[in-house]
Amino acid sequence: NAQRETEQEFKFADDGVGYFLDGTGDYLTVPDHADWDMGSDFTAEAWIYPKDVTNRGVIIGQMRSDEGKYWILRMESSGKLNWLFNDDSGTVNFSSAASALTINTWQHVAMSYSGTDVRLFIDGVNIISSTETGMTGTMAQVLTIGRHPAAGGSEYFEGYMDEIRISDTARYTTGFTPSSTQFSSDANTLLLIHGGEAKSGTTGSGATFTDSGNTGHTVTEVGNAIESTGNFYKF
Repeated sequence: NAQRETEQEFKFADDGVGYFLDGTGDYLTVPDHADWDMGSDFTAEAWIYPKDVTNRGVIIGQMRSDEGKYWILRMESSGKLNWLFNDDSGTVNFSSAASALTINTWQHVAMSYSGTDVRLFIDGVNIISSTETGMTGTMAQVLTIGRHPAAGGSEYFEGYMDEIRISDTARYTTGFTPSSTQFSSDANTLLLIHGGEAKSGTTGSGATFTDSGNTGHTVTEVGNAIESTGNFYKF
């Protein structure tokens, strides 16, 4: 039941926001691309406004289910922020402490990877770090936002998302103050969704829009997931 509506839920003024409110069946997809292949430096991040943190909800991820390879940034049960990665070199799986995420609150979340250092951030605070080797891989599968990337997957995100960004650089290596404005696309931006991009087609019937990054990926709505046009300003 993600829908276009007139409540006030923007993260930033004069823009839209991703709306995934019923917790099932609503998500976005982006076709497979070399941009989603993790190299030695990588960042996946978003502003999220969870309506439920008691169950798992995927923020963004990619999975090649026929080979069991994946990378996933998600909410774990009990309000944890969780990072999962698996390829031929092994599995990485670590989470923040319980109750790190709260409902009905805008929070910036990020996974930033540099060389062998993996870090999770909530609102600019480095809440957990890990040293990993070989965390690179080619998944050759669709990218999903708001749902587990496996075919037929669940773990739907319930709430709002804004400023969803993937980068081929480690944006954050220490604590930082999250941006108080929309992200701008730069040379390292692989995907950027503001939530207010102009769409083609009808919401609920596979409408599409082009992301705001430099590469112009096509994003498809599934199950009525689309931007809202309300005025819930964070700043």
